[in-house]
Amino acid sequence: MTAVKTEDVQVLESNMTAGIIRELIRLMKLKGKRSSRTGAPQLEDVPELIHLIQSQLPVIEAARTSVLSKSWLHAWSTIPTLRFNLRSGSNRMKLEDMNRILIRYLRDHIPIETFDLKLDIQNQDSASHAEKLIEQVATNNRLKELSLAIGFQEASVTFPDEILSGKNLSKIQVFVLFGGIHSVRMTTSPHPVINCLSLRELHFHGVCISEEALNDILSACTLLEKIVLLNSCKGIKNIKGKNLPRLYELQLIDLDAVQSTFLEISDVPNLGMFRYD
Repeated sequence: MTAVKTEDVQVLESNMTAGIIRELIRLMKLKGKRSSRTGAPQLEDVPELIHLIQSQLPVIEAARTSVLSKSWLHAWSTIPTLRFNLRSGSNRMKLEDMNRILIRYLRDHIPIETFDLKLDIQNQDSASHAEKLIEQVATNNRLKELSLAIGFQEASVTFPDEILSGKNLSKIQVFVLFGGIHSVRMTTSPHPVINCLSLRELHFHGVCISEEALNDILSACTLLEKIVLLNSCKGIKNIKGKNLPRLYELQLIDLDAVQSTFLEISDVPNLGMFRYD
């Protein structure tokens, strides 16, 4: 085991804020063991801190930390936070590299706690691939946060019902980046089975969700604290939110201008921010 080195910190500071680094060093000093020879705290003795550092970085940058030592290399291979940027640009990751990583995680049953995917969809074939990929990740029982940012040319995506199956899932974010509004449809059935009873935050931007599915989510997920629906209520006539004691923020923005949407909320004693356009 080697004590944390100044040059190691310099490598990390090039990718992270100094504040995060200072906090990690503080935690390392509290939890790290002491070397009998130097008395210096050893970061390798606290693998969860290595994971925490790597989880703050995009996948490509996190992979570069693996050169620091064998402990960093091992931690990188099992990091529970996966962030993939497959959007057009010089820093994007290749699709085959992402597939290779996911295959290994799923094959070896490595926990995925946070999954963040930015993806441009060019055609219906890539849309089908995205649907299958999301289904595989959503069935990971350790998943806590799911964030999707999807751009379109000429295709549409319908998420599998499994996106609502995670028992430990606390946050869902889905953004349509460009293309036609409602190019993403939430769930394949009007009444999906909802097992994400630990859900705290729900963000839909440009996502088409049925009235039945939305009200089922609001009925089942009583721990919700934040709900933001932007351009995601087309065709919905009634929205019912009852018995949401922890709900603090509710935003329903850009509703269907053609028809009226009736909103019924009750038993939301902690509601502090409300927007209804």
